[in-house]
Amino acid sequence: MARSIKEIADSIKEAFVKNTTLQVLYGLNSGKTYDEQFSDVSLETVLIEEVATASSVTENLVEMRKAEIDRIILSERYGYKGWYERMMKKFQFGDDVNELDEKDYYDTIDESKQIIKFAYCEEKEGGILLKVAKADANGEPEALDAGTNTNIEYTAVLEYINRVKPAGIKVELRSEDADKLKVSILIRYNALLFVTEDAMKNAVQTSIKDYLKSLEYNGAFVGMTMIDFLQSVAGIEIAQISYAGVSHALWGIEDITNKVSYTPYSGYLILDELSITTQ
Repeated sequence: MARSIKEIADSIKEAFVKNTTLQVLYGLNSGKTYDEQFSDVSLETVLIEEVATASSVTENLVEMRKAEIDRIILSERYGYKGWYERMMKKFQFGDDVNELDEKDYYDTIDESKQIIKFAYCEEKEGGILLKVAKADANGEPEALDAGTNTNIEYTAVLEYINRVKPAGIKVELRSEDADKLKVSILIRYNALLFVTEDAMKNAVQTSIKDYLKSLEYNGAFVGMTMIDFLQSVAGIEIAQISYAGVSHALWGIEDITNKVSYTPYSGYLILDELSITTQ
């Protein structure tokens, strides 16, 4: 982990007062700390702070680069989580999977055929779960087979992943319509900053939708974070969740009011119902 500017500055100061040459040059007392012997505005202190700042920036850049390299390695290594997600996004709808030559296939990507824009992989007992989605006209996730192409896209994707995956790995492929969020919010607001109550309600609705859009694919819904989004809206003084529930085509409504977080079954959430009570 990269060190803070203070940590770096403290280490330089400690080495400074321990250096015998500098002790003689400055007449330092080795039993006292640097801060006890130098002013906060001395040239030496200013230089140490400058060096510490530059060093901290460098350490953070190195750490960020290392994290990026680690991510690339994981996405490239055959059979790893990132590899599956990358391979799903390389799928080209309309090509004959059974006749493709892997090298030529991936070297000649036709973007017009790359229908999968969102992919998430997680390990399950004896195999993996793959969640995938297309993008609608607004760039938001959308289930495969939407419209009139019932089962055609999903079947092709399933055949594709079974062709390219490591032998012996069981794959559960999931591409579903969005989980639907139903939420009741208690709001206290500054009426001077909204022309009407409807304007306030529209601002709340927009903020909730923006929060849901900010989530990564398969990212967890966190009620407290949504409240932070709401309270960042000018004029919204207090926001509190009275009720939160999610529904899906496969089941009824699940109450998540008291859950710390909720990971969507489909991988993404949309706002379905919003009730606002003012105070």
